[in-house]
Amino acid sequence: IEKFLSQPFFVAEIFTRIQGRYVSLGNTIFGFSKIIKGDLDIFMEGSFYLKGAIDDIYKITAVVILAIVEYILIYLVCWFGRSVRYVSWVQNDVNQFGLYL
Repeated sequence: IEKFLSQPFFVAEIFTRIQGRYVSLGNTIFGFSKIIKGDLDIFMEGSFYLKGAIDDIYKITAVVILAIVEYILIYLVCWFGRSVRYVSWVQNDVNQFGLYL
């Protein structure tokens, strides 16, 4: 809960270099309830640091997972001797991933 309370504030932008975010009271209460229920125990404590809402944690986790998948695919393709021309994933849509040989 301590890390979740470190939401990015507008007054701290010059110190943290992270854009301030407005999080509604309802969204904050929803986040606290999910943390207290244990629904977010799969995330490390650092995942909550300077995040606005719980949705931000899910989005960042999806981006990290896609980056790991991208690295593994490049490694496997190079291991089997085929050159990789382009590997890309669409940042705004985590369902789209492309590997072009």
